[in-house]
Amino acid sequence: MLFIISSIAVTIFIFSNSLQDAAESTQQSSVFVDAVVAIAKYLGIVVKRPMAVFVVRKCAHILEFAAQSFFVTLCFDM
Repeated sequence: MLFIISSIAVTIFIFSNSLQDAAESTQQSSVFVDAVVAIAKYLGIVVKRPMAVFVVRKCAHILEFAAQSFFVTLCFDM
């Protein structure tokens, strides 16, 4: 039952993020983008902000769908 609830919760989270407009979504991900740029700068790596935005947003999508796949798989594995 816990895995079913987790699957539904992750799916709702994905849909709620999909319903955000571009400005709101960009603002939300800017916290992570700033952290990635700061860490890269600290390590001496030059990262252009548009590329960091692209990478962070794609990684977020991958993580969201990986979490959903994980919980759905556990539902069928019960």
